[in-house]
Amino acid sequence: MELTPEQRKVIYLEEKAKRENEPESSSIELLIVFNIIAAIALYGVFSLGKNPHKTKLTLEAIRRAYSGLAPDEVK
Repeated sequence: MELTPEQRKVIYLEEKAKRENEPESSSIELLIVFNIIAAIALYGVFSLGKNPHKTKLTLEAIRRAYSGLAPDEVK
C-alpha cells in the first residue's frame, strides 16, 4: 500500500497533534514517585519529632556500658 505525500503529511500532522495534547507519561510517573518519597520523608520527620527517645543516664547504665570502671572510680 503506497501513500501519497499528501496522505503522509495528513497522517503526520494528526499524530503530531495527538502527541502534543497528551502529557508525557514518564514525567507524570516521576512526579508521582517524587510525591510518595516526599510524603514518606515528611512522615518520618514528624514522627521522630513527636516521639523523642529519652534515656536516663544513670550510674548503673554507665557501669554496664563501661565495664572496666570499678564502682569506686565512678563516684
